[in-house]
This record gives sequence, C-alpha cells and structure tokens, in this order.
Amino acid sequence: MTATDQHLAQRVAAGDDAALRLLVDRYHTPLSRYATSLCGDAAAAEDAVQETFVALWQHAGDRRENGLLRPWLFAITRNAARRLFRRERPESAEPELVDGLGAQAGWGNATQLSSLERGLEDREEVRAALARLAEADREILALVEVEGLTLDEAAIALSVSLPALKSRLHRARLRFMAAIGGGGTDAR
Repeated sequence: MTATDQHLAQRVAAGDDAALRLLVDRYHTPLSRYATSLCGDAAAAEDAVQETFVALWQHAGDRRENGLLRPWLFAITRNAARRLFRRERPESAEPELVDGLGAQAGWGNATQLSSLERGLEDREEVRAALARLAEADREILALVEVEGLTLDEAAIALSVSLPALKSRLHRARLRFMAAIGGGGTDAR
C-alpha cells in the first residue's frame, strides 16, 4: 500500500526523514518539469525545486490537515522560480476578446488548423510556441496539460478562484494554438 501525501506530510512534520525521501521521489520529476517550463533552464529550475523541498521540511507542520499537498508543492515551486529567476514578459494592458484569440488560433480556417496539427507533431515547435507565451500562460498550461493537476488543484497552486482559472486556461490554450499555428507570431 502506498502512503498518501497527507500521511507522509504528517510524518515529515514529525521529523521523519524517510517520509521526506518518499515525497522527494514522488514529486521531484514533475516539479522539475514545471520549474523548467517557468525558468527555461534545468539547472536554475533545480534550485527552485530544492527550495520547495526545504520548505516542505520546514513547514509541513504548518499546513492545514485538509490542505492538498500536491498543489501546495507546485505553488511553492512557482513562487521560488519567480523569486529566483524573474523572466516575466510584460503582459498586454489591453484585454483580449475571445473571438480575436479564436481567430488567431485558427478557428474557422482549415489552412491554419492544418498548420496547427503539423506544429503539434513537432516537439521543438511545441517548445518554441510555449516559449513565446507569457509566463502566466506557460505556468497554467504546465500545471494542467503537462503535470495533470485537476482544475481545483491548479486553482489552489495559482491562488486563483476556479472560475478565474477556467477563464485563464481557456485563453492560454487559445494563445498556445495561435503560437503553434502562427509559426512564430507572438500569441499574446
């Protein structure tokens, strides 16, 4: 039987090194992937992940018993990556209409949708398209699409309401599709 995150966090709070090692084994890879998607540099991302596990060791006892561990760890990683590696691109001050994003993403345009399909088959094109996105878009896509957090967990990790997360995720997906299909255009 595998110990639950909650049980292991309780053991970590009690000073159990073995429980911490189990959580590190369980979460190191996904947290590293997530931090790398935010920082763009594996070595820099590793520093953020190490900060996350230090915070777990120091603050496991401070967590609410009903709090979910997985989104808490992703939130710590996100904050550490932001603090250590500020690479934020400025956000557009102008609100975007979903119709405009849909058009950029190729809705209703068979040629552009075909380009999108080809782009999704090319790993380097996917990486390049993600790199063209704003940090907020990259982080939400990484949490939901890559790491598989539920929408509730991602909302907790990003400290936003569930409706706000759904809206941000929808727009991030559209911007990604525009970046993939546009082959180099800034998707913001």
